[in-house]
Amino acid sequence: MHATTEGEPEWRRVRVWFGEFAIADSTCVSDLADKLEALHRQRFARLLITNEPVTPPD
Repeated sequence: MHATTEGEPEWRRVRVWFGEFAIADSTCVSDLADKLEALHRQRFARLLITNEPVTPPD
């Protein structure tokens, strides 16, 4: 798992894009985000999948 300098886990936002519209949007810790991205790439092979860092939820 990726961690920030304080030892907290890194949070990521994974989205599936259909043109300019996000049809799936999830925010989770980096390990889960990597798995989710891989699953989305299998399911939505022709769509754009993004996995970006975000600030942790409160």
